[in-house]
Amino acid sequence: MLLLLGYVALTGIADGLAAHVHVGFPIDADRWMFFHRLPTMFLQSRLWNPGHPQWYDYIASALYLLHFVIPLVVAFAFWMTSKRLDT
Repeated sequence: MLLLLGYVALTGIADGLAAHVHVGFPIDADRWMFFHRLPTMFLQSRLWNPGHPQWYDYIASALYLLHFVIPLVVAFAFWMTSKRLDT
């Protein structure tokens, strides 16, 4: 019950936290490190061709999907190969 009440109490302060988010610093740091060019903009201008997917688009999509599958497969493999502890 205490955990549930704590959760409900914390929802009221979430709006106040949004005012303290620093979004400019990472962009400024990227511009400083990459000579006033944003690497994300550079990569998108070179690699993204709307309506014409490239081979690396398919690989990126497959890797994204594997992000959800691989942890489950590894956990299942650990579960199947673990020895039972006898006490």
